[in-house]
Amino acid sequence: MPYEQMKEYHSRGIKESVNILMAMHCGPMLRGLRNEVILSVENRLMKEMICQLQETPYGYLILNRGKKKCLVMLYHIERFCRYISQKEIIKALDVFGYELSEEKSPEENMIRALFGIAQAMSEYYAGRAEFPHELGYILEYPLRDVEMYIKNQGQNSLMTGYWKVYDNLEKAKETFKKYDQVREQAIADVMAGKMFYELAV
Repeated sequence: MPYEQMKEYHSRGIKESVNILMAMHCGPMLRGLRNEVILSVENRLMKEMICQLQETPYGYLILNRGKKKCLVMLYHIERFCRYISQKEIIKALDVFGYELSEEKSPEENMIRALFGIAQAMSEYYAGRAEFPHELGYILEYPLRDVEMYIKNQGQNSLMTGYWKVYDNLEKAKETFKKYDQVREQAIADVMAGKMFYELAV
């Protein structure tokens, strides 16, 4: 999509700004390829974004409020509940003190995970803790890639795309290609007149 066309659409108003922002960052989630995404949202757009989210199956979590922008995690509520309650995810997050459990309901596990990462990010931005790399698990990055990222302190990756890849490079390339394709389609759809929430599955 030509940059000038996107810029012109963005300049039409707050609703359009939110619409194109969501299309640019949330294409894979809108099409069911991901359950959650993180994006940076200008403070002036937050009210409109929250309003538009009411028409969707998505929830939101503010991870940090800056002077000009907020760091926001969006997630498909039902799918994220199922994902975060998987045995291997519960085990991975247990190392970081999240206290999820197969005995707890998916909804309770989701709430605990969201509260835990919000608290961890708050500590990080306040300068009281290191960056919470367990965020990779919450964002559904491949377990092996998150483990190797932590072990290598973010160095020595095979490739950097939507995340840093340490394992199964060809599969990651294929996934990134799909993400790019649905992102471009989402942008084209909103530029053609659709609202981003009309694209949600």
